[in-house]
Amino acid sequence: MLLKKLHLLVAVGISSILVACGPSCVSMCEKAQEEDEACISEVGSTDPADCEAYCEDVESIVDEENGDCEEDLDELLSCMDDADDACDALSDECDDEFAEVTDCIGDYCFDNPNDDACEDSFGF
Repeated sequence: MLLKKLHLLVAVGISSILVACGPSCVSMCEKAQEEDEACISEVGSTDPADCEAYCEDVESIVDEENGDCEEDLDELLSCMDDADDACDALSDECDDEFAEVTDCIGDYCFDNPNDDACEDSFGF
């Protein structure tokens, strides 16, 4: 379940604030959910996540003051945006970018399990 949640985090990892010219977190979340509703889901459920709330948590974790994953997430979201299927891209053409972000965010949440963003969106 943790890997799935990290997978989902990476799938939508950055907001339009962090990537002025690239895909926004919310738009990628919505795109992924259009392709596969279960791609971005609530913790412990198959219900689709609220993209706005989910992305708020993502932004908090990737901030340079926390996980410092902004650049990695920017690269991943750009790769996913270019792909035909954003969810499938995580295990295909964007798998290297996905691994980088998963490691970064996983390390942050492992070290900060009481961070509300880690708890709320990823079940740490």
